[in-house]
Amino acid sequence: MNRLLLIIWIAFPLSMQGQKSLEYWSGQIPAATVWSADTIVITGNIFVPSGVILTIEPNVLVIVDSASGFYVDGHIHAIGNPEYPVIFTIPDTTGFWDTNYAKDVWKGIRFEPESSGADSSVFEYCQIGYSRSSPETQGIHGGIFLEGRQRVRISNCLIHNHDAKVDGGGLVCITSSPIVENSDFHSNRAGNYGGGLYIDTCTLPLITGNRILKNQSRVRGGGIYSHISSAIIQGNTIADNKCFYLIPGIPASYGGDGAGIYLDDYYGGATVINNIIIMNQSAGAAIYESTYSSVIAGNLIANNAFIGIMAGNSFSQSRYYNNTIALNHGAAAILAGGFQQWENNILWNNSTAYPLANLHFLTDTPWVSYSFMNELFTGPGTGNIQGNPGFMSPCPVNGLTPLAWSADWRLKPGSVCIDAGNPSTTGMPLPVLDLDGNQRIAGGRIDMGAYEFPQTQGVAEAATARIGGLFPNPCRAHPQLRLEDKGGGQVWLFDILGHLVYQGHHYDGDELPLSGLDPGIYFYRIRSRGGYLFSKKWIKQ
Repeated sequence: MNRLLLIIWIAFPLSMQGQKSLEYWSGQIPAATVWSADTIVITGNIFVPSGVILTIEPNVLVIVDSASGFYVDGHIHAIGNPEYPVIFTIPDTTGFWDTNYAKDVWKGIRFEPESSGADSSVFEYCQIGYSRSSPETQGIHGGIFLEGRQRVRISNCLIHNHDAKVDGGGLVCITSSPIVENSDFHSNRAGNYGGGLYIDTCTLPLITGNRILKNQSRVRGGGIYSHISSAIIQGNTIADNKCFYLIPGIPASYGGDGAGIYLDDYYGGATVINNIIIMNQSAGAAIYESTYSSVIAGNLIANNAFIGIMAGNSFSQSRYYNNTIALNHGAAAILAGGFQQWENNILWNNSTAYPLANLHFLTDTPWVSYSFMNELFTGPGTGNIQGNPGFMSPCPVNGLTPLAWSADWRLKPGSVCIDAGNPSTTGMPLPVLDLDGNQRIAGGRIDMGAYEFPQTQGVAEAATARIGGLFPNPCRAHPQLRLEDKGGGQVWLFDILGHLVYQGHHYDGDELPLSGLDPGIYFYRIRSRGGYLFSKKWIKQ
């Protein structure tokens, strides 16, 4: 197909600081193409041939002005920066989610299988939004579609407002092994599976440090759907996602499961560690785990509707360690059977909609040891306790509530859950750090729940400060940066919708001028001079 290229230079007033450039593109991309114009308008399908790299520089706005898409046999290097991201969008987003929206919109970025295994494609500091697929064309699509791609990296991106009529809203990964890190998946939808991310037959895809918020599917996986994939889902905030559909012929009856995460693998499993999973809503569970051998460890699973965890594989040997499962508007967990192992968990004040508010098992009784529950567990296991778990500031309301964002599920001094976990953690696939970035075992014995109590009592944040963070947390005015790297680091602060509200370079001990921010939940990223990047939650009171 021929390439159409037109360059137009438009003169702006001096107040605009010079000229703005505009290019029109469609067709096949030549070798060594670099898009550096201020605005790139796409008027037809873009084809990136095998062996060709399309480079997109910072601050480029890509407007797809047709019902076309990107079809990639080669590679894309779209690398922006925090101040000047690369943006993919449509000319007019008004009414995009209206049922009568009739405008043709683009089909996203589709990567075809690549055989060499040397894929160098990267999206960094990109904002990619407003694509739509239909059942008649490419129902499984996503804003970005990866098939047979082993080394694609998506980092510090915003993937938002994509509409897949069948499966895969924001990102689709099929037989691929991408790294997806420190990115936002927001307001994406899928007709069936995987509102935010759809993962199928992938080997060790890494999903880490992301915020997966307000995505929606109808049948499975409002936030993430993973099928026959050894996915590593680590350190993400997965919140306010939905999974619902109306059951035909039965008034006011709904289906849909795995509002936060749906795992499906009868012969293998995934690794789900150190995630915050709150405020997700479905007719089933926040996590639906139908696998043979997953590891679910170190997660906070709270204030979801309906159930916290549903383990649906009757032959499951999955392992659940050090989770805090609280105030879900349904049982903490319902187990279909199998031989699951539960250790060091806190199951507290979940709904009494079932005979047991915490573990409700349908057939085989699981092995439960060194865990806290409201009611005494009488099945196999040892070291279980009752009483008051002693949280710092738990949410006062069960189920869906905005108050879930400001709850503090750390253990306070004197908690019965401190040093109450299994004295021997040999063989447990535990993360090195807890949900707060502290050393997972402090004081010689592991605690129960997702948060380890720092043994340097009096300065609870000291254990985290060896890596970095903002303290105190929560804070009313000016938090202080604690950073082990004395060369300082770059700090970015985002609100709950992913909007950048502050950035700056600071050193250990600096106070950040954040008193003007509204109270609420924020997420910050810190990149130290030594190159270490991490993301955490900060609460402004």
